[in-house]
Amino acid sequence: MAERKSSPRKKKNASIFSPENALLRLSARETLFNSIDETRNHEPLTFVSIDEVGRGCLAGPVVVCATLWSAHDLKPELTSWYTALRDSKKLTPARREALFNVVLEQKLLEKLWQEPPSHLAKKLLSPAISAKGEPLKMPNSISKFSSEEMAETVKHSPSAGNANFGLTAASIGSASAQEIDRHGIITALGLAASRALTDLPTAFSPEILFFDGNRPLKLSEPWCDLPQILVTKGDDHLKSISASSVIAKVVRDRWMEKYSEYFPHFGLQENRGYGTANHRMALAKHGPTPLHRISFLKNLCPELHP
Repeated sequence: MAERKSSPRKKKNASIFSPENALLRLSARETLFNSIDETRNHEPLTFVSIDEVGRGCLAGPVVVCATLWSAHDLKPELTSWYTALRDSKKLTPARREALFNVVLEQKLLEKLWQEPPSHLAKKLLSPAISAKGEPLKMPNSISKFSSEEMAETVKHSPSAGNANFGLTAASIGSASAQEIDRHGIITALGLAASRALTDLPTAFSPEILFFDGNRPLKLSEPWCDLPQILVTKGDDHLKSISASSVIAKVVRDRWMEKYSEYFPHFGLQENRGYGTANHRMALAKHGPTPLHRISFLKNLCPELHP
């Protein structure tokens, strides 16, 4: 029997960021974005990815995590961590916590908001709300990719998986239930995202923003100048968005556990503010709290909407 030739092994981390590389190269090659510096051979060195948690909840803030990524900053000891990342909803709570703790150990999460201290909890329960909110603007450049287009882009993009990126920093932004009621969930999401981006280290200037979804985000300046690449099911396709998904999920879950101490009747430590049957029963019996989004309770509590 003929001897079987073995092909040279690829580096284990060679394809971790293939989707990110494919989109970055495509955006530069097709000149979708004018902000990319041509002196860098059309390869942005720094980008940011964001994801949100709590959009459809009846109670609690919407929380956004922004993760900052730099080329050639991949720590070998984090390779297995990057490989394990995926949509936070597809991970067990224990696995999410383990991945989140790596971020804390590496001191990559700005302000180390692993849980809300008592003063932060009180602040979020009664936040200062501006009449108009922060001014938000649509991005200057937008590109959208469906799941199918994402797969084709990675498949046919040359040299899409040879460069890697490292997680440089992560930050958290949120918008309260009162802000959601005042401005609507879409604007509140933009506020939370802008706050997360503003808390990133100022030493870095990301050139591209990746976002999970198909609707562009209005952001405050200067973040509205960032070209946005929107990817449907981005937390499945892009490791960088998966990281944001996991961090945002763990942070919000911990916050809701803390809030459950203030409002023990609603089971927030279990339902995280989502409209479970027990949560709706508690609403009918006790009425809404300062954590609840009154605008989301129209059908559950019609007396709140005369």
